[in-house]
Amino acid sequence: MFRVGFLISATGGGHWAAAEAVAAGLEEIYPGKFEPLFVDVFREYFGFPLCRAPEIYARWVALSARSYGLAFVATDILYRLPFTLDGFQGRAGRKFLERMLPLKLDLLVAIHALLVRPAAAGRERLRLEVPLVAVVTDFARPHAGWFHPGVDLVLTASPEVRNRALSLGISPERLSEIGLLVHPRFVRLRLTREGARARLGLDLESPVVLFLGGGEGMGKLGKVVLAADRALRGAQFLVICGRNDRLRRDLEGKQWRNRAYIFGFVKELELLMAAADVLVTKAGPLSIAEGLTMGLPLVIYDAVPYQEVENARWVERCGAGVFAGDPRTAAEVLVHWLSNPGELAHRVARARELAAPDSARKAAAAIGKLLGLPPAQDEGSGA
Repeated sequence: MFRVGFLISATGGGHWAAAEAVAAGLEEIYPGKFEPLFVDVFREYFGFPLCRAPEIYARWVALSARSYGLAFVATDILYRLPFTLDGFQGRAGRKFLERMLPLKLDLLVAIHALLVRPAAAGRERLRLEVPLVAVVTDFARPHAGWFHPGVDLVLTASPEVRNRALSLGISPERLSEIGLLVHPRFVRLRLTREGARARLGLDLESPVVLFLGGGEGMGKLGKVVLAADRALRGAQFLVICGRNDRLRRDLEGKQWRNRAYIFGFVKELELLMAAADVLVTKAGPLSIAEGLTMGLPLVIYDAVPYQEVENARWVERCGAGVFAGDPRTAAEVLVHWLSNPGELAHRVARARELAAPDSARKAAAAIGKLLGLPPAQDEGSGA
C-alpha cells in the first residue's frame, strides 16, 4: 500500500475538496492500494502567523479582497524572478518535510500554490526520493507558485494551465491534463432532477436556484440571495452558507417572498446540485467544476481579485455562465434565464461540454503511471 501525503491548507474549502477528489479517484482506479493522509501544512508544521493561515485568509478576503489580490499578484511576479527565493523555499520545505518523516510517505501530492516550491526545494535538500505531484486547481491563469522544475508530475486542468507551465520551465513529459477536477461522487449520482427534488422535499415544478459562497460562505452571498428574492416570484432557493453561522442565522430570520431553504456546511452538495436549475456562486475553481459537471449554468457574483477573476471570465467566454459581479446584475440574469427556457437550455449544453467528469480518475491514472503501477482497464470511463 502507498501512503500518500496530501499537502494542503484549509484556506477556503477548495484544497480539501481537491485532495479528497484525487484520493477518491485513486481508490476507484486502484482499490486498496493507497492510504491518503491529509496534512494541513501551515497549521500543523509552522508557527504564527502561518499556523493561523485559514483564519487569516477568510478575514483578509472579507475585509479587503483587493489587497489580498494585490498580494497574489506581487508573489506571482516574485516567483517569476530569476532567483525565485530558492534559499527561503528550501529552508521552509526542509523544515516541514523533516517533521513529516515519521509518516513514512511513499508519495507527496501538493494542492496549494505556496506549498509546491517549498516541497520541491526541501525534498532536494533532504535528498528524499519520494515522488512529488502538483495538482493545479486553477484553470484560467494559475499562480506561478504552482510550478517548479523539480516536481515529478504536474496535473493541469486546461490548455491555458499547460501553456503557463511550459512558459515557466516545466518539461512537457511531466505534464498531464486531466480537466477541471471534480469528486467522483458528482458523477456517480444517478438521480434525475425530479428524483433529487423529491428526495429533498421540494416542489417538482417550480424552478430551483442554488446559491453557494464557498466553504466559508464568503463574499456577497447574503446580498445576492436577497436581491434574487426581490426579483423572482415562485422560485425555490437552496442557500448554502458553509461555515458562516452568522450569515445562516441572519438568513433564517428573514421573511422570504420565495421559498428559501437555508443550509450550513453540507456533505451532499451533489444532491442539491442535481435538484437545481441554476448555480449562483463565487468563482472558486472547485465550485465551478462541480457545477459544470452537474450541467448547471453559472451566475458568478463574486471573485477574489486577480486570483479568481480569470476563472469567472473563462466561464463567460465559454458560454456556460455570466460574470455578474454584483447582486443586482446577478438577479437580473436569473430573471432572464428562468423566463427564457431556450437560453437556459443552451447554457446547460455548454456547461456539460466543458465538464470533465472523469478528471479524478485521470489524475489517479497519471499518478499510478508515475509509480509504475499497471494501467487500470477502465481508467477513462468516468463510471
